[in-house]
Amino acid sequence: MRQVLFVDHAFHRRTRSSAFFLDLLRRQFAVTVLAVDPDRPDLHALRAPPGTEAVVLWQLDYLAPIFLGQGLRTLVLPMFDGSANLPDAHFLAARGAGFANFSRALHERVRMLGLPSHLLRYVPPPVAEAELPRFDVLRGFLWQRRPQDGIDIALVRTLFGDQLASLHVHDVPDDPQAPRAADPPDLPFPVTRSTWFEDAAGYRAQLACCNVFIAPRAAEGIGLAMLEAMARGMLVVAHDQPTHNEYICNWVNGVLFNKDAPGAANFADAAAIARRGWQSVRDRHPQWLAQAAQIGGMLAALPSPQPLPPHRLDHLIRTLPHAFAAGPEAYARTLAGPASAAAPPAAPPAFAAGPGVEEDEAAAPLLAPARDAQGLGTIDFANSGARPYLREGWSFDEPAWVWAEGLRATLAFRLPHPADTDITLRCLAWTANAQHPAPLLVGVLLNGHFVQEVRPADMISAIVLRLPRFMLRDGADNTLEFVMSSVFAAANDRRRVSCAFCQMEFLPATEEPAAPFRSIESGHAAPAFEKA
Repeated sequence: MRQVLFVDHAFHRRTRSSAFFLDLLRRQFAVTVLAVDPDRPDLHALRAPPGTEAVVLWQLDYLAPIFLGQGLRTLVLPMFDGSANLPDAHFLAARGAGFANFSRALHERVRMLGLPSHLLRYVPPPVAEAELPRFDVLRGFLWQRRPQDGIDIALVRTLFGDQLASLHVHDVPDDPQAPRAADPPDLPFPVTRSTWFEDAAGYRAQLACCNVFIAPRAAEGIGLAMLEAMARGMLVVAHDQPTHNEYICNWVNGVLFNKDAPGAANFADAAAIARRGWQSVRDRHPQWLAQAAQIGGMLAALPSPQPLPPHRLDHLIRTLPHAFAAGPEAYARTLAGPASAAAPPAAPPAFAAGPGVEEDEAAAPLLAPARDAQGLGTIDFANSGARPYLREGWSFDEPAWVWAEGLRATLAFRLPHPADTDITLRCLAWTANAQHPAPLLVGVLLNGHFVQEVRPADMISAIVLRLPRFMLRDGADNTLEFVMSSVFAAANDRRRVSCAFCQMEFLPATEEPAAPFRSIESGHAAPAFEKA
């Protein structure tokens, strides 16, 4: 095995926090790197290049089903700070992959789920003993990465009081737009600042001027900055969470604090504690080198999974990244549904008619019984034409539109005959993005399973969705649920609404729409509900 695809978070192109592992792989394999931004994924790039024999996922473990579905050996390296709060289904969806964890807590969780995991204990090479810093006075270093979490200058003042001779703040937050508290007045120590250095040498030169390192985040995937500081002989002070507390024994080789209830501490033994931290890195570094030499064997030992059928893989690529980006609820629904590569599609629950729908009405076919020029059928929201289809979450009928009222709206439909392909659904919708706190996002679920997230354009727009064949029910009701990101209200109306619909057209996915949407009379160019 020679060709390996390394899939990394796009943010690491700047921080280079994965560089040490990538260099390790390149010593043994021909490596292609794919940088993925989870918020804006390039779906076309998620198909591995020809000749790829194995995939290594660095902090992007949610993509494992996609590469397993391509029949590729997959090694997953999750990070505690990114994956610890994800549901068990997140890990179980990667059945068939191998796991390598830098956090013992995450390693044990994966093992308890019955999945294979290797515990990796990375430590950088220690500096020579002659290069250890002096501790005549305490000089602090704080990389202010997540000040919104409370790891900031105020926290440093609480912990150290007047024991610091100086504090250097590397003021480079992960999210420049995140809120932060103002610096406290009357600090007992002087503060200097830096931003991004031109290269790593500038950062390390500033570290060399300090001997106390305040770990910048509440939890870590590996804790590279913390480990480098320990390897330099600095006193590391960190929040009591993995992976900090998996390397630090409190007041032995470092200091742990509770950021939510910090208190003043006595750092009189700082020099001795820092030295023991350096010794722990010195002792563990040979163990890491031995583990690093085994990575190639770990990849070669991975099983080759069975590829998914093309239509299943296509659907997985279209939906899984968007579901993850849409948030925990959409992601959990996708993992529970037939998008999972780890198990065959589960039978969807039986449809229950919404309140106020008579049984005979709910059981009747809801689309035209035969194909016509409009395809499989059309739901026309004008003049109460959509009312038989509407279940929960809709407002009253208006001349041309019906508003979705609240954050969820559900409708039901039946296909006139079994579908032999995916279905294209075109929706003519109207939204007033200027009224929403942010541009409206609409998550679409078919029979309880996430399909797609869309961003309707301002005012009138056509939304095009693809409904997968294997999610559809033949001869039974199908439910479409629209989940909105926000609602708004105008001064002249008590309703809280999100998006209005005019028409929905169902077509076989292989066909283009036979005709444009029907024209809207000029008097009904926008819903009756308008800006105050």
